[in-house]
Amino acid sequence: MDIKTFKQQYEVSLFFVNSQQNVGLYQLLNILQDAAFRHAMVTKYQQSPNVYWVLTRQSLQVTRWPRLGDHIEVQTWLSTDERGFLLREYKVYLNEEVVCECSTSVAKLDVKAKKILAISQDDVLKYTTEKQLSFTPKKVQRFTEAELLKTFSVRNSDIDFNQHVNNTVYAKWILDAVSYDKHFKYKLLSYEVNFLCETHLGEEIQIQKDSTVGEPKFVYQGVRLSDNKIVLTVEIEAVPK
Repeated sequence: MDIKTFKQQYEVSLFFVNSQQNVGLYQLLNILQDAAFRHAMVTKYQQSPNVYWVLTRQSLQVTRWPRLGDHIEVQTWLSTDERGFLLREYKVYLNEEVVCECSTSVAKLDVKAKKILAISQDDVLKYTTEKQLSFTPKKVQRFTEAELLKTFSVRNSDIDFNQHVNNTVYAKWILDAVSYDKHFKYKLLSYEVNFLCETHLGEEIQIQKDSTVGEPKFVYQGVRLSDNKIVLTVEIEAVPK
């Protein structure tokens, strides 16, 4: 049995669509996360109560957003980049057409020590396969000329079983910080995010927009108000429909 590449089918039900009856960004990220978790359960790679996996960067490119009632297949696998860092890559198929590709940089974290753990060469050989995508997640720069959009307080429902804000919630905050009419005006082509530090229950995160960047790029960052630390940076490419 080949456990290096995992495939999972999904029906696009009401749980996975937005107000336009498309799979939205937040919903798509949750689907990808679910496929990755299912793959991890199959491989049983480094499952330990003291170790969990964290996302450091993520790059998503979409050519077509699936609609309510569609059936899609997610394929995912682990690979490494030219520097030896671990990647999780995805392809989303709709009727045999690749409609989405995603590359995520992941790291293994010691929960107690809050320390990134090295990935052994034996694990690389056992669990990874050849890199398939033409891109890897990139660095999204911080900025100083900021337009303040909205502040979010971390709620109970934002926390995952690793006791921090789940990575998909940040995308939801960005979407909620943007005016509702823009969701109908623009088509999202790509989403790039850098996760810079964890956030926790009760903290307040202010979403800011880079006022110097023009369409089709939209650049955002999240700032924790308690210490003014930037916790994530985001770059979105979107074009008028």
